[in-house]
Formats: sequence, structure tokens, C-alpha cells
Amino acid sequence: MGVIIIYVMIKVFSINYFKFILFFLIFIVFLFYGVNTEALTVSPVRIELQGNPGETIGGELTLSNESDGFQTFYTVSENFQAQGESGSPNFIRGTEGLATWISLAESLNLRPNEYREAIPFSINIPIDAEPGGHFAAIFWSTEPPSEIGSGVAIGAKVGTLILLRVLGDVEEGGGIIEFSTVNKQKVFLHRPVNFFYRFRNDGADRIKPDGTANIRNLLGIRADSLQPNSIEGNVLPDSIRHFEFAWEGKGLSKKEPTNWFGIFWLNVGNEWRNFGIGRYNAKLSLDYGFDKQLHSEAKYSFWVLPWHLALVAIILIIIIYIVGRRELLAYNHWIVRRTMKHMEQLKKATRRYATKKKV
Repeated sequence: MGVIIIYVMIKVFSINYFKFILFFLIFIVFLFYGVNTEALTVSPVRIELQGNPGETIGGELTLSNESDGFQTFYTVSENFQAQGESGSPNFIRGTEGLATWISLAESLNLRPNEYREAIPFSINIPIDAEPGGHFAAIFWSTEPPSEIGSGVAIGAKVGTLILLRVLGDVEEGGGIIEFSTVNKQKVFLHRPVNFFYRFRNDGADRIKPDGTANIRNLLGIRADSLQPNSIEGNVLPDSIRHFEFAWEGKGLSKKEPTNWFGIFWLNVGNEWRNFGIGRYNAKLSLDYGFDKQLHSEAKYSFWVLPWHLALVAIILIIIIYIVGRRELLAYNHWIVRRTMKHMEQLKKATRRYATKKKV
């Protein structure tokens, strides 16, 4: 019956027999093996090391087979370099560099749900290695390296980034080349205020910027202090990296009103819970370099104008003024009438007293 169905499909849809067989086999592979692509966990995700030329250093990895079947994992090392400004690495198979200095077991067998710790690896730094940063990744895959390189392998592939600094006379340089709010926005209704900065590395080793971004109001009072590199991201040599951070808001409503009245009061609530007004100055101060001895700064100014809240406040003030003025006038009239009444009573009492005295 199955053969008849396949035959009918080939005839009806005019599919070449060999193409159909290839498609069918690929489908079967995905069906039975594709479910294991998330069954492998490697930690840590990043290892930072340093060593001298001619020295051998090492480290350890942890591998976990989270599938329900026996697995053989194969290793392959690849160099990487910066790709764009996002911080994403571009992996390169090569015959030189850090990837060729790494030594570890070519394969590892793990039972179902087995957790293997302290898997050793070593790095043999050549005596003529250039001082500075060298970067590679150790990948573990369910397919042998030869099949991975052919581009036809289907399987899991996860790894650990290795960031190596070869000690010596390492040139360091760089700094902030741009600091602003996202989309260069100058006026905000309320927090959050999203910032970004671009950091250039002109040196020979990676840079991990570390510092603070202080927000001060018009009076110079510090409103907040932010961490501009909370992800501890690195900037690779001869590259620029884009970082983002935010002056976070609080109690922001997740509702999305469909009419202007609802939108207006949504903004009023957000502006009240994240109140700020006037001109603010953000100062980004970053230290970098091997001993954090280099420094870079940048500033940016923006405004917070909560006009929805201000409009409500103005209307309330006008209402309070009108009602208060009317009530005050009414009270004054009441006081005057009461005073006049008391004065009239006092005059009558005085006349009665004078009449009684004459008698």
C-alpha cells in the first residue's frame, strides 16, 4: 500500500524519482534525529585564560547528555573573529591560530542523561605566538568533524568560547566613539530611557569595558547610577561593538488601550509612577585595558516632559482655585454677616442697658 502511495505521488506531482527518494530520506533523518538537537549542554559557555609564549595551560569542561539515548560526541575547534557590532562571533575553520593549539579527546561517549564533569583540555602556546588576544571555540557535535566540514551533517553542535591572552608587550587602545539614546531621542514622557554606546578596540587584545553611567537632573543631583556592561561583553581587536542599557521604569502598564482617552490616562499613570521633569545629563565613564588603567568618557543630555500628568495637574489646580475662591468668598460673606449680626445685637444690648440705668 505504501509503495502505491509513493508511486501515485511521483506520477501526480511529476516528481523526479531520485529527488523524491532524497527528500524522503532527509525527512526521515529530521523526524528521528532532529528532536535531539537540544539534548546537549556544555558549560561554561566562556573561558578566559592567559599564558606566556611556549607555555602549556589547561582547563576543564562539563558535558551533559540530556537525551534518552546513548550518544557519541565529537570535538572540533574553530577560530572566531568579530562579526558586525552585535558581538556575535564569526567562526572560521583554519590551519593556524588558537584552534590548532587546543588539545582534547576527539570523542566522548555518554550514557542517557549522563552528566560528565572535569573534561580536560590543554592549550600549547607556541614559543613564537604573538602577544595579545587569540580566540577560538571548542565545539561538541553528534557528527564527526569531517561530516561537519562537508556541510551535510544534521545534529547538535554546541560549544565553549576560549578567550586567550598571550602575555607580553600588548598594545592597548580604543574608547567610546558614540553615546546616545536609542534612535537619538531627546524628549521622553517618562522612564524607561534606553541608551546605547559604541566602543572601538584599536588594541591587540579583547577589551571588557567596566564602569558606570550616572544620570543627574538639572540641579546636579544624581537620579540614578547604571551598569552599562551588565552582560560583561568583550570587544575583540580591530572591531567596534554596540552595547545597550536602560534607565528602567517601574510599574509600567502592559495594557494597550484602543482609544485616545485610555491612552491618555495610561500615560498619566506611567508618568506618575516614573516621575521626572526637566533636563537630565547622562555621563558614561568606562575603564578598560588589562589592568583597567585606560579611561573613556562621553556625555548625553535629554529631557523628560510628562505633559499628560502636567495637564491633569494644571486642570486640578484651576478647579481647586475656582472652587476654593468661591468657597473663600462665601466664607468671607458669612463672616461679615455674622459680624454685623453680632454688632447689631451688641448695639441693642447697649441701648437696653442704657434705658435700665436711666430708670
